[in-house]
Amino acid sequence: MWTVEVDLAWFFDNIPHGKLLERVREHVIDGRLLELIEATLKTAIKRTDGAREERKRRGISQGGPLSPLLANIYLNPLDHRMRERGYEMTRYADDMVVQCKSEEEALLAKWELEKWCAQAQLPINANKTRVVQVTTEQGFDFVGFEFRLWGGRPGWSVKFPKESRVKRLKERVRELTPRTSGVSISTGIRALNRVLKGWHDYFVGSASRIMVELDKWIRMRLRSILRRRQRGRGRGRGSDHQVWTNDWFNKQGLFSLASASAQARLPSTR
Repeated sequence: MWTVEVDLAWFFDNIPHGKLLERVREHVIDGRLLELIEATLKTAIKRTDGAREERKRRGISQGGPLSPLLANIYLNPLDHRMRERGYEMTRYADDMVVQCKSEEEALLAKWELEKWCAQAQLPINANKTRVVQVTTEQGFDFVGFEFRLWGGRPGWSVKFPKESRVKRLKERVRELTPRTSGVSISTGIRALNRVLKGWHDYFVGSASRIMVELDKWIRMRLRSILRRRQRGRGRGRGSDHQVWTNDWFNKQGLFSLASASAQARLPSTR
């Protein structure tokens, strides 16, 4: 299987107002609403230093309530064009991938995308747009996941959180679990659980081994705190696993990514 990964350079900053409003008018006939949308596009930007910057004739506010809708309106013709040409494209806002059966088909799909984006005045990030053969060892990235083929069954895929997302989670866990932490373990676990539950809810369905590995690493961080409080040094290891067992952490209420992931895979009883 071959996949085209597409990255639009500064997508929300580059949408041209004129072309965008043309497409909005294809769906909206209320003049007052059109005027309001146009006024929203022209609203000045407040910089971090407090100064106001007049918006040019392109760009929409990323994170604003209208931005997802306007982005989809602008890219909607691309969805139809790729489908009409027989390509299997999946898109979420400006994040998109095209699934292909051969390298030749993938290269043609990439050319089609580049041609459309040039006409739409949307620059493509050449360094991040690529054609990749999906195997059990390498995959493609989409909405925070990396997808690879699964060796167990031909044609099946498995997904992992991107390394950058795992790194970001670990950075947050480190902030909450310094070895010199003075808060009680129960308080620390409550703070951890808020982060872990949110992360799991997004990455649920990922390969189980990454969840197991993260659980082990998080318990190590907590054992290191407990070890220091007993005047020990270094990471939680060795006999610490017998003193503060996995079951002990379960009883303290620590959220387990692996257990929650396994539970989510069970068939629904509804």
